[in-house]
Amino acid sequence: MLLIVITAFSLGCAQDNEQPKELLSTDDVTKALDNASVRLEECYRINSEDFILNGVAPTICEVARNREDHVFIYIFDKYMNRGIAAEEYWRKRDEFRNKMKPYIGENLAPIRYEAKNALVFYLIKDEQYYPKPFPREIILTNLAMNNLKELKTIVFTGESEHWLGKITLKYYENILYLSLDGQILDPKDCEKAGAPRVDSDSAHLFCPLLTYRKADIYNVDQIYLHVDVPRGSFGGSEQLFNKYTTPHLGGFGGSGRGATEEDILVMTVRWNGNEEVIDLKAE
Repeated sequence: MLLIVITAFSLGCAQDNEQPKELLSTDDVTKALDNASVRLEECYRINSEDFILNGVAPTICEVARNREDHVFIYIFDKYMNRGIAAEEYWRKRDEFRNKMKPYIGENLAPIRYEAKNALVFYLIKDEQYYPKPFPREIILTNLAMNNLKELKTIVFTGESEHWLGKITLKYYENILYLSLDGQILDPKDCEKAGAPRVDSDSAHLFCPLLTYRKADIYNVDQIYLHVDVPRGSFGGSEQLFNKYTTPHLGGFGGSGRGATEEDILVMTVRWNGNEEVIDLKAE
């Protein structure tokens, strides 16, 4: 069985240069995948009406490198409607997977991607076709969909007597402003609308890294880390890895942007009965 894990507010009006790009189209998604070397060709053998989510039927494509694999592309008129469709799929996942059985390998589940108003499923028919550990197309599709989210990065750094601290914040924050009747507003019309509704698609991930500065590295046992961020905190335990650093093992995230360049993140490090506090600022 193939196991794949892919890591994965202010309500005021935005200035013109802060307004996100227009909504994605099917062409935007297929071009992004094509640029990532995942070639698609539209498939007419499968009835898309069997796979409607939130009133939308997908465009179904074959993967050129292996035509038994398929990509389902749903395009919605707003971010919130994509979210409703994703929730509908989750509620009806058994029903959907049963319909997808002819197009997906045994014991495999469709791999879901979301970006702005686009919901995409990748269906692998035969995992044995691909080299291990991950199919090339899965990794490239993930990269392409992340590009469509318009990912941004802020790097926070700081130091103490024994440690160099670094936290990389990866986030995307796409916002639409809607009139009371649900129409998407041009940012220039935002003020005229009075109190527009907000349709946001945003998330963040904090990825911490520690480097030990002293020569007595072999005396360092388990490391306990706690980080205070603007809207909460996270922490865990770790051990030093190669070259005096902790390994890159995922991160801690949630909805929203997470932090801004003006914020200071506070990292508390405990080890061998010692404790040091590091203030991390954006580079």
